[in-house]
Amino acid sequence: MSVRVVIRGKLGHEAMRKVLNELRKHSKFRVETEEASENEIVFYEDDKPKIVFLGTPEQADWIGFMMAVKLLGDDREKALEELRARGIVPSETLKQKLTENHWVTVFTAPWCLPCMYQVALCVSFVAQTRARLMIINIEERMDLAERFNIQAVPYTVVKLGDPIEGKEIYSQLGFMDWDAFVENLERSLSGERTESSGGGSPP
Repeated sequence: MSVRVVIRGKLGHEAMRKVLNELRKHSKFRVETEEASENEIVFYEDDKPKIVFLGTPEQADWIGFMMAVKLLGDDREKALEELRARGIVPSETLKQKLTENHWVTVFTAPWCLPCMYQVALCVSFVAQTRARLMIINIEERMDLAERFNIQAVPYTVVKLGDPIEGKEIYSQLGFMDWDAFVENLERSLSGERTESSGGGSPP
């Protein structure tokens, strides 16, 4: 089954050409392109957005983009096996409670090293659940950074219904390792509003 990927933006930009080259290595991707003033990459699953990059995935976000390519592309089963071997597997509780109406949103910046780990973690997470993911590059989407008063990155929020307008049920500043992220998110889905600060070690 093919995966639809829609690329909008400045397609002649070197970073966007790099994105297209990676996607075209996978026969599973059905790539559509459109010139636009802002860069955006949308991976679809069952005709619904699954992973969305608002801004160019380069530097800190590149590893997350490549993980999305592996986990949704030709190498999906092998990539999932690697995550399972490392213990990076959502709990059954989370798998049951999360729906396609849950959005994980990560605010990032190209120069932010902890953002690299947080985006990779969140890509790994949503690829194994029904939840969806939006990665927002605050340097390219300053409008959203200002709207949400983002003072530091990575900033991660989980919302129900819509990644921007939905009901917030969890937020986290900084990188948090897999076990802590899963534990805190489980607590928030059980009805406890959770705000956490990261600072854990990379996976």
